[in-house]
Amino acid sequence: MKTKPELRRKRKLVPRLAALGIAFFVGWKLFYSELPFPRPFHFHLNYDKDGTHTDENGRFYQLLEELEISFDRLVENLPSLRAIIGSDDNVFTDIVSDAPQELSPKHPIVIIPGITNTPLALYQGRECAKHWLRNSLWGSITASARLFTSNSSCYLEHLELDEDTGLDPPGIRLRPAQDLGAIETIYGYDMWKTTMDKLVAIGYDSNWVIAMPYDWRLSAADLQKRDGFFSRLRLNIEYLHEFHGEKVAVLTHSFGGNILHQFMSWVSRRASRRWVEEHVAVVGAISVPHLGVPKALTAILSGETKDTVGMGNFGIRFGDILLPRKQRIRLFRSYGCLINMLPKGGNAIWGSLNSTADGDALDRCASSKYPETQHGHGAFMTMSRNGTREELDIEAAARLVLDKVSDPVRKRIQQHGALRAGVPGFEGRSESYDDTLVTPLPRAPSLRYICLYGVGNPSERRYHYRQLTEAERPEEWGTDITMDASVEDDSECVSKGVCHGNGDVSVPLTSLGLMCQKWKKGGYLNPSNVQVTTVELPHVVDSSLFDINAASAAADHLGIMNNNKMIHNLLLAVSGHADDIQEVISSPIAEIAKNVEIDARGVRSVALETSGPIKPKESTTTMRKDEL
Repeated sequence: MKTKPELRRKRKLVPRLAALGIAFFVGWKLFYSELPFPRPFHFHLNYDKDGTHTDENGRFYQLLEELEISFDRLVENLPSLRAIIGSDDNVFTDIVSDAPQELSPKHPIVIIPGITNTPLALYQGRECAKHWLRNSLWGSITASARLFTSNSSCYLEHLELDEDTGLDPPGIRLRPAQDLGAIETIYGYDMWKTTMDKLVAIGYDSNWVIAMPYDWRLSAADLQKRDGFFSRLRLNIEYLHEFHGEKVAVLTHSFGGNILHQFMSWVSRRASRRWVEEHVAVVGAISVPHLGVPKALTAILSGETKDTVGMGNFGIRFGDILLPRKQRIRLFRSYGCLINMLPKGGNAIWGSLNSTADGDALDRCASSKYPETQHGHGAFMTMSRNGTREELDIEAAARLVLDKVSDPVRKRIQQHGALRAGVPGFEGRSESYDDTLVTPLPRAPSLRYICLYGVGNPSERRYHYRQLTEAERPEEWGTDITMDASVEDDSECVSKGVCHGNGDVSVPLTSLGLMCQKWKKGGYLNPSNVQVTTVELPHVVDSSLFDINAASAAADHLGIMNNNKMIHNLLLAVSGHADDIQEVISSPIAEIAKNVEIDARGVRSVALETSGPIKPKESTTTMRKDEL
């Protein structure tokens, strides 16, 4: 009879051995096989004139296929591995058995996934991609890697949208997959799969659940314009409501929540004000950036986010080789989804140079070691140029973006009302439907709105930039500004020029939770007093090696999709037990909300001037001699 410590040791041993086997397989293939590129690595594979790859290229593609097949077999054989060590299925979390057995289907479900969470297949393309018709250019490890490594410029060209219209470029059409399987996993990472497994465990099936994948590159308005997305979403909700005789639960993640908000405004005007009340029972809004994300602005400005600068100068240079910055900037500026996710509310939400609603979180971003971090509390960006530093609030940073982009992109940004500082009078205009500061919740007094998001993770909040001289600027960059990765502190607050606040890694706390707090007050933004419940989930890291796709306590922007507590709350909501969902708030979001007033006149900050040992600097300061 094995003791519990012995079982625990063996249970830890299996995943580590499996990971070691994968690492050995990859290492052996990369460094001891005669791959078609010399070491150090470079991806410069080409097709023959007839479009077929050479034998050497075939060896590389064979590697990809073998790796994918080997990993699939490993996963398939996990149950037999468990049997070998004599343990039960609970060694690896059984995502079905722990579903509450007393729950049963009540509301049919529509799922709107988040950004990048839908595979995109090629339906029309250039000559360089003719062999990839109806294959997923986004979402498939093998297909994406094959095309990217053989012809990266061709791959990126097909992922771009038209700069003038934000729609398909001439001669290129990518379309989203349209089934439940399309949203369950992406590039091998479980997104909605764990939730679907638990829904099945309490009685749901494909007659009860409809997925609404979409081309996540487009803005919400362009999804309707090109694909009729809102029309199809309306028809699917009406079908489920009629077929089951129950109102629908709509579950969303990330940008999917922004799309739903715009849809509810759209359908309330196209159908009737009571449409949402008559057809929708509950909304589960998971990690929704209700007020946008700062990194959408930096992506459009310079093609950079924390992810692109996080590996330091080597990582930046290597990234620029794989994905040239000029092409990356053009790619990001063509995406309407990023325009939709530009920060909303201006200085009233994100802070002026002297005060900010979430000042306490930003106070931690100042360092005595690096005086350059001691800028005004509400400064969104610090720009180094010509030996001086200038502080920019969010509205000044927005003007910088408008100055740097082309006329067509500037027109699209202005047309969608992005970067608008909560200007009154826009409510009712289609370009403002996605702006939660302007467009209220629908008139649906029986609707339940559940805000679920993670807290306690360092999240991008403000940035350090520098303007390059003519001599410093690489010609191939196509821009004269870049994040200043040299600005760093020993803490997590300032890293590679990025200052962090509370949030879920991708979305700051203010964007995740402020609107949920404001909606609870009713009034202009919630005229029917929709009942809003906030569930904050602290991020807990599971140290087990093989937990990348296991249900866990992670609460970062993606990890929350496998969070047991989050999924349990969804099960309560869809099974008719929304009243049993307990509000949980551990962050200072309620205090942050008190510093902002939102009504029919617009958005105003009531935050007091920041005080403390760190004084706001003048807008321009002289740099240290050793920095010149």
